[in-house]
Amino acid sequence: MAENPEYIKQKENIVPLINELIATIKDMAWAVPSNYPKNRIYPFRELCLGYLLICKDNLKATVCLLDKNLGDQINYFNRNIFEMVVTLFYIGDDASKKEERTNRYFDYNDAVVKYKHKETILKHKDIFPNGLPEVQIKLIDKNYEKFEEKYHKSNKQSWSGLKLDKMIDGLSSSDEKD
Repeated sequence: MAENPEYIKQKENIVPLINELIATIKDMAWAVPSNYPKNRIYPFRELCLGYLLICKDNLKATVCLLDKNLGDQINYFNRNIFEMVVTLFYIGDDASKKEERTNRYFDYNDAVVKYKHKETILKHKDIFPNGLPEVQIKLIDKNYEKFEEKYHKSNKQSWSGLKLDKMIDGLSSSDEKD
């Protein structure tokens, strides 16, 4: 099947740009240890660095898909990067809530995400015949219960307890900050 000439032209323009972004992100990530020694990598900075590395990998995967003429398959990566940007803006939007929101983000991933993984493993014993050690199951359940107590059984579908559109709505506008 012949490639669409317009697609080829767009790909020729966009791939070098994406590769430059990948190189820039790599440089930024390598600069973190010298700019922020270990005792200055606060949780929010750690989250930013992690998201930066995920974006780099998403962009590399995007280039692979474009090289294989599967540009219509990059929507997952676009959505993932968009959600990370919204998360970072939401966490950093209000300085008085930044630490609390960062902690909740990490608490969610440590408790709820692990709980969901445990449930999946237990549900699919045919795929995971060894399951999980009982000690690990108890720890996961304990952390999940702590999360529920701390955050009052709020919506556990997302780290913030809000859907993406509600997080966006909750951002203060740039006009309010000026």
